[in-house]
Amino acid sequence: MGIARRVKWFFAAVFLCLAASQVGFAQTSTLTKEDVEAIVRDYILENPEILIEALQAFEQRQAEESLARQQEMLEARMDVLVASEHQIILGNPEGDVTLIEFFDYNCGFCRRSLEDVERLVSEDKNLRVVLKEFPVLGDGSREAAQVAIAAAKQDPKRYLELHKRLLMARGQVNERVALKLSESLGFDMADISETLAKPVVNDAINEVYSLANDLGLTGTPTFIIGTEILPGAVGYDVLREKVDAMRECGRTVCS
Repeated sequence: MGIARRVKWFFAAVFLCLAASQVGFAQTSTLTKEDVEAIVRDYILENPEILIEALQAFEQRQAEESLARQQEMLEARMDVLVASEHQIILGNPEGDVTLIEFFDYNCGFCRRSLEDVERLVSEDKNLRVVLKEFPVLGDGSREAAQVAIAAAKQDPKRYLELHKRLLMARGQVNERVALKLSESLGFDMADISETLAKPVVNDAINEVYSLANDLGLTGTPTFIIGTEILPGAVGYDVLREKVDAMRECGRTVCS
């Protein structure tokens, strides 16, 4: 049932309950539609705050149910999130804490987060960072992601430098820009062209789209650590705090 329809039924139920509370359940069967409407109207005019309170409770319940569904899906897809054959890993592959980032090369906030992630990796030798190519900002983003994936298949160690240059490039990033940067870094361009023609590149991107759809992710960057999803460029301090808590307590918030 859609949100609008659920809200409609929610208020209908509230109105009937209010009417019943005013005249007693035994009498409601004899009331006309006009009687009920008049009773509800009078009650609301006298107690308008009850609708605000009821709607707030309704929205809170919706948010809790949505979060619960997201958590269930997060647990169900955890294997693909942390151990996909397509993903790129920065830092320590055997690290005791894993930080996942969904990003887009044309995302300004992803550029801002690059420094935060690099700092974490340089400071924390037991941190494992999983990068998920999530091109959501147009065809250029998808083209750049495809080239980056092909480059990573060729040389995972040099991928990080390409990743950084793509994120820091001026203007719109697309296939042309990604190929030019790959060539400047010494990648085998014939091999990249060959890989781009294979299903594996689109398989990698479609896998991330599937994960994002299941988890309800719509924007970049989005970070995941443990069972917590952090949308947006949350900054170094927040990421550092979550990583430390995860290591100390096994969850992102220590009680």
